[in-house]
Amino acid sequence: AVIPAQSAIACPAGDFFNESAQSNSGSLLKSSCQPCPVDTYTLNPTKASECTPCPGDSTTNGLTGSDKCFVYDDNLLSVGILSFGYVAVSITWLLALGFLVWLLWHRSDPVVKVSQIEFLALICFGAMVSSAAVIALSFQAGLDEDTSKASAGCIAAPFLYTIGWVLQYSSLSAKTYRLFQTMMNTRRMRRASVTALHMLPIVIICVLIDATIVIVWTIKSPLVVRKVNLNGWKKPFRLRRLTVYSTSLPLVRTNRREPRNQ
Repeated sequence: AVIPAQSAIACPAGDFFNESAQSNSGSLLKSSCQPCPVDTYTLNPTKASECTPCPGDSTTNGLTGSDKCFVYDDNLLSVGILSFGYVAVSITWLLALGFLVWLLWHRSDPVVKVSQIEFLALICFGAMVSSAAVIALSFQAGLDEDTSKASAGCIAAPFLYTIGWVLQYSSLSAKTYRLFQTMMNTRRMRRASVTALHMLPIVIICVLIDATIVIVWTIKSPLVVRKVNLNGWKKPFRLRRLTVYSTSLPLVRTNRREPRNQ
């Protein structure tokens, strides 16, 4: 009878020494190396008769013969960041509503009349609309979750932010242009009434231009959330919870980390 002896050659990383295979076949250690089962690994060349289980929630991603385990990180916004965003939006809305109430309460005041209450109200409303983009961007999707809600938030965010921004600054532009028209009429010794209604087309045209640009952008290249495996990407460009490798395609990041060899 031939009694097999262990060889000095170690099994490569990701394999283990199968003692039963050697005993049954009388093979050398090298020929008795077997791939580690799923969710187990060997980090270095070894003569061990079993593989090390993946620690914690790590996994080999369904692969056998792995030399490392991976931890999937959805790279979602933390509860603290979300809470800060909600608080900031709430403060913005409360201030905007408070200013609106104050304007309505003092609408007969000469200072408020001169300041053109219509445009001041639009500025407050635009601040509320633009800040609502924070809520739209708070929609997230984990590894095994539906991405439709998060994608809808990505699509809505440019509309909310840009339209709110345009409402605010087009109102300021209309106020400035109305003042300019009033000064020019006074200089020319003309008596003409330049009302806020006359300046309203400036705001409407600016909003329509902005909406057209964003609609075309959304139809041509919509912002969506997709789950991708970034294994092998050493240094992806990170923007908060999104990893972007296209100018118009935000992706949910999947990180992989090697566990420490214990």
